[in-house]
Amino acid sequence: MENPTIQLGNNSWATKKDKLLAYNKDAQDRFQAIELDFARSSLKNVTNRSGYLSEIAVGNPAIDFLDNPSGALLLEPSSTNLIPDSNEIISLGTGIIDLNNAISLDGTQNALKITFGSGGNSGGRFSTLNSACLPNTQYTMSFYAKSLVGDGSFRVRMDYDTSLGSYENFTSTNEWVLYQYTFTTDASANNFANSSRVTSLTANNEILFYEFQLELGTVATSRIKTSGGIATRTQDTASKSGLTNYINSIEGVFYFELATLTNIFSTSESISISDSSTSNRLFFRFQNTNQLDFTSVISSSTGAFISTTLSDAKSYNKIAVYWSQSTFKLFINGVLINTDDRGLSFSANTLNRVAFDSGSGGAKLNGKVKDLRVYDTALTDQELTDLTS
Repeated sequence: MENPTIQLGNNSWATKKDKLLAYNKDAQDRFQAIELDFARSSLKNVTNRSGYLSEIAVGNPAIDFLDNPSGALLLEPSSTNLIPDSNEIISLGTGIIDLNNAISLDGTQNALKITFGSGGNSGGRFSTLNSACLPNTQYTMSFYAKSLVGDGSFRVRMDYDTSLGSYENFTSTNEWVLYQYTFTTDASANNFANSSRVTSLTANNEILFYEFQLELGTVATSRIKTSGGIATRTQDTASKSGLTNYINSIEGVFYFELATLTNIFSTSESISISDSSTSNRLFFRFQNTNQLDFTSVISSSTGAFISTTLSDAKSYNKIAVYWSQSTFKLFINGVLINTDDRGLSFSANTLNRVAFDSGSGGAKLNGKVKDLRVYDTALTDQELTDLTS
């Protein structure tokens, strides 16, 4: 198999401010950097190679090593942490709060400890929480926890200005674990209330907590630290145009390995090769529940279209599309899904942009990307099977 003309990731990551470095390796194994343009106007916190949460500077791409020793580019939507003080909580009932009790996942002594009292209503509450919320709307609460003493059980309740919420039960272990749950707000709710709490039905349990996060939607995103007010992390974007010399519009292969952040899509998310518009493009669209659609658009006319349902879009999938003249083939995880021959093909030097969007900036992808490659030759079926296996 020939070298790809564009490769990103595959355990070879390089980043700098506003740039994500892909590369080209020629037949003599000489490397040439290809800089993708990257944007995010806020800080970000991800797991580094050592297993600690690390703060990523404004404009720098985030390579996340959570449960993945090779690392993955983490692309996330804009999200707001509605808890004004994400690492603070005050005593409730006979609960005892010890701030800055232990070393947390960011390597500093800032994990808080709750020693739970008896009766089921002791623990801690979010004293500064008064953020606006929408009625009948899904929100996601997430946090890290680690058991020190006892059976590790605890429960979380999010309250509103109009009513009390329902408890969600958890059991922590002796390792740091990210816990999360999604709930629907009350029909008349306007604000979250500072009576929202963390309690336990088991007296004398001692549990460490780190970085509570409450955000709109069904996805728990990377930590958005707050102190004295809510905070927003902005959308990640990555793309590169001017790649005509690396993309063969007549024939080639577009391959990637990624996992999306959700498998139920309220809006579509895409990854594409295009001419920097939506008039000429090869693009994948994730939508509905685990649905993946591949479409080729040539001079604003739809060419090939192949639709399939993934077993789980949130798991890593190896996906490749082959194009040669008017023939398109879709391979996923070592299997030929379908072939489409519509009699439409790109003119030479048409395609020039690779992006984590639908072709011109819309339908941005949110996910974890391990690997992305572009080949300027049409690989064989066996090569495509091997590549995606």
